Amino acid sequence: MLRRLLSLGAATALGAAALTGAAAPAQAAACSSTNGVTVVVQSSQGTQVRCASGDPSSAWSALQSAGFSLTAVQRFPDALCRIDGYPASDPCVNMPPASAYWSFWHAPNGGSWTYSQVGIKGWNPKPGSSVGFRFGSGSAPSTRPATVSAPAPTTAAPKPTAAPKPTPRTTTKAPSAPRPTSQAPGGRTTAAAPTAPRSAAAPGPSAAPKRAAAKPSASASASVSASASATASPSASESSDVVAAAPEGTDGGSGGSSAGATDGSSLGRLLGGGALLAGLASAVAVVGLRRRQAAASV
Repeated sequence: MLRRLLSLGAATALGAAALTGAAAPAQAAACSSTNGVTVVVQSSQGTQVRCASGDPSSAWSALQSAGFSLTAVQRFPDALCRIDGYPASDPCVNMPPASAYWSFWHAPNGGSWTYSQVGIKGWNPKPGSSVGFRFGSGSAPSTRPATVSAPAPTTAAPKPTAAPKPTPRTTTKAPSAPRPTSQAPGGRTTAAAPTAPRSAAAPGPSAAPKRAAAKPSASASASVSASASATASPSASESSDVVAAAPEGTDGGSGGSSAGATDGSSLGRLLGGGALLAGLASAVAVVGLRRRQAAASV
């Protein structure tokens, strides 16, 4: 009975091992996004999957960025001899044999392996792609290339801005002529009344300003008085003529009275004529004074 149980257990273990060997190879997923290159290294010692961050310039740089140490062939520096010291039996002087060398493969994001026709230092992998290396006779890595997604944007997309509204066109008015102002009492400013322009025609006669009649000057009064006095006082010869012209009467008394009457009437006429002359002189003086004042005001 025990032997049957042991036989059954061994058969189960063999079946599980067969199922494990038939399972699909593991997928390389070291890089979580397209910000890097996935590197797969497979040998008899195992399979390692790492991520070379950023955008390496070549497959050689991707291996070094992923943390692998590399040894080139001495006579062919562009050829790869060892990865992490494997195989230690190769002195790395000449090219390794076709049955024991590191074959180089590359694949796009989510694609399949392709044997590289370009040297390891001449291939520039794109971010998100995979590079694979397998030691042996030139078989592809058993691990599938990585399938990664683009990284989510870290910043929100900018919102579209509305088109700027057209600004209204402003029209400028011609500046108006400033109105003349005059300062009014109390600090107020009032607009001065516009003055009519003078016409080319000759101005009409302007009325002379009314002024109070000026009194004649002392010199005018003195001249008028002198004229009146000279006219009023008859000379001695005129008196003697009047007296001689009087008719002589028989009566000395009557003759004297006639002469006195004649002298009185002559004296009255002389005084009246002197007053008339004085009035005319005053009028002439006043008219002359007004004319001088009118000429001075113009």
